[in-house]
Amino acid sequence: MLPVAGVILFLVIFLPWPITVLIKHPEAVEIWKNEFLGRAAGEYASGSEPFYFYFWVMFVFFVPYCAFIPLAIAMPFYQIWEEKLDAISYLFLWFVVGIAAMTLCGGKRQHYILPIMPAMAALTGIILDDMLFVRKAYTKNFSRNFLLTYFFILAGLCVIIFVRPNILGKDEDDGNYAIRDFARQTALAAGGKPVIAYCRINASFIYYFNKDVPVLCNIDQLYSQYANGAGIIASSNNFEDLVKDGRFSPLVKDLENRQGFFMKTQ
Repeated sequence: MLPVAGVILFLVIFLPWPITVLIKHPEAVEIWKNEFLGRAAGEYASGSEPFYFYFWVMFVFFVPYCAFIPLAIAMPFYQIWEEKLDAISYLFLWFVVGIAAMTLCGGKRQHYILPIMPAMAALTGIILDDMLFVRKAYTKNFSRNFLLTYFFILAGLCVIIFVRPNILGKDEDDGNYAIRDFARQTALAAGGKPVIAYCRINASFIYYFNKDVPVLCNIDQLYSQYANGAGIIASSNNFEDLVKDGRFSPLVKDLENRQGFFMKTQ
């Protein structure tokens, strides 16, 4: 009966909000479909990240305690924790199942795993408590050697990052800002005229552009639309193909020349 009661309580707490939203805004169904199912399937704002994306992001998010992640993942497999084992198993499932679910989703963004990280923080707290005070799971020598080694490695990394701040590369949000700026410049340059994408369209571009953009892959048909005054957007290799074709004149380009907007000026 407890699981059934728990499900009923969850529905009583959860359902009033979506029901209220649907009554006032029925179009929310389509938004939820895109934001949840579309993102999970990779059909909407996929982010184009590799399968293993979160395997390194979780370490980045957990700095300066990231060295504890392997220890925390191994915790449920040791009976030495005794009365703490139930709580540890719960936190372990919260973290591992969450990471696995996000990994299987097609749409990936760094911040998607933020609700999962508190579980790892709690596991790390249990480990540190044992290393510093209880010393039941970890010996004094192991704890001292582990913490000192980690401290010196962390200090060394801090020095390297201070000396070479660009070593970590660009933040993921930089790409979003670039797409946003490109979409806004394109909308301004198009001036209300039709805009067509060559072969593919980035979902984030559509979001910032605030209009549907049809896709056309036949370059001759594309040129016919272009000659009649339509604007053309293209990215990556498709952008380079249109530039090499010679019939299309880029009107707007992003800072790295990875995408552009083509339109006749006269």
